[in-house]
Amino acid sequence: MELLDGECRITLAGASEAVTYRGGQSFDVPANSSFQIEVLSPVHYVCHYG
Repeated sequence: MELLDGECRITLAGASEAVTYRGGQSFDVPANSSFQIEVLSPVHYVCHYG
């Protein structure tokens, strides 16, 4: 996921700690996995598949 704007905390499946991401950053979610998101300010994002 590519964050265009905003701020959130992401916890990937199996992770013990959340990581904070801001606009201009991105993170990968492995196939057949999941994540939890805590939105800290309104987030605009783009999901890239494949």
